[in-house]
Amino acid sequence: MQARFKSLETFNGGVTLSKDQKYANSVASDHGNSGALRVGYAEDWERDLSLSLDAFEAAGHKLNLDHNSGNPSAWLPLSTPLARDSVLRLLTCFRVLLIILGLSQATPYNFASRDVILSAGALDTPKIRLHSGIGPAADLESFNIPVVNDLPAIGQGRRDHYFVPLILALNPETNDRNSFFQDPAAMEAAMKQWEDNNTGLWTRYGCQLGSGWFNLTASPLRPNSKHFQHPYRNP
Repeated sequence: MQARFKSLETFNGGVTLSKDQKYANSVASDHGNSGALRVGYAEDWERDLSLSLDAFEAAGHKLNLDHNSGNPSAWLPLSTPLARDSVLRLLTCFRVLLIILGLSQATPYNFASRDVILSAGALDTPKIRLHSGIGPAADLESFNIPVVNDLPAIGQGRRDHYFVPLILALNPETNDRNSFFQDPAAMEAAMKQWEDNNTGLWTRYGCQLGSGWFNLTASPLRPNSKHFQHPYRNP
């Protein structure tokens, strides 16, 4: 996964100001340098970002200086004994075009004759189902795909990466964001500066965000599974 991201990006370097390197500090070898997407850190951070990160650190959350370093792993918190059970065979790095269906049961050709768990991501999973004739009948018929099961919900309302946004109530004196967004003249001048040379206040406001991926606590009702809950404490 990291190799794929590196091939997509051109990283512009680390954090500019030394005072901010406590919160983010990347190693060049963890990032790409020839991809089409130019990514990096804002040169000037909003004043209250470091305060928020300090509060989470004080609450017991360790700072991660680079989420793209390979340190975060979606596998570790989701690993269960089922994945190591000989009854379950995991096939990865395969290109799946469609599911060959017999009667009402999924039966991939040459691989399995019993249950199939399709886990191809938030976009490819519904795509494979649609190509297999599972989805809204009208949509399938418009592409001359034989309808196996008319399920209108397939391919609709796609979502990926479950997350919980936190809204923090901060002392207005900790930032100057509000005064900027309440001043149309200041925003217009900043936009002109951005259009002229890609600098100014529009490279500061709304360009940073603190985020975290925490290990999920085990469900007492299902000890072999993980659930989306984390016991946050007030900083």
